[in-house]
Amino acid sequence: MMELEKEYLAETAERINQYSRVNAFRWSEEALLNVLDTKIRTPIGWSKQLWPKSNLSRLRFYELDSELKKAGLDSSFWFVSNQINQEEWLIDNPFITKQIIVTFEKNHGKIKAYLYGIENHEKILKKTDSLLEAVLLSQP
Repeated sequence: MMELEKEYLAETAERINQYSRVNAFRWSEEALLNVLDTKIRTPIGWSKQLWPKSNLSRLRFYELDSELKKAGLDSSFWFVSNQINQEEWLIDNPFITKQIIVTFEKNHGKIKAYLYGIENHEKILKKTDSLLEAVLLSQP
């Protein structure tokens, strides 16, 4: 990857983090408590004690946390909001209204791909290997 591209991606990730912080700060206490309810969403970047107890799920949480950080994103703004099936999880950042489906290797913690939705008269899912691309292009 060219140095200029790396710099652009780092700046983009930092803008996403900043936007998340600003929006979280603007939310009311009640709205924050509803969003941060760990019965509804499981935080990725918080205490690992909140993660599920199964080895496979914990491995996948480590992978998500690692990939978010590798992309330059602050994992404390990201949550697992739904386990669609064994190999697909829905992650979201409610502060910037972004949702991404993460697909994992069967019976493994390794991430295969990211699916993000775009609107074109109806919701269409696109697939990518880049988490940052999925975050940037996903539409609520």
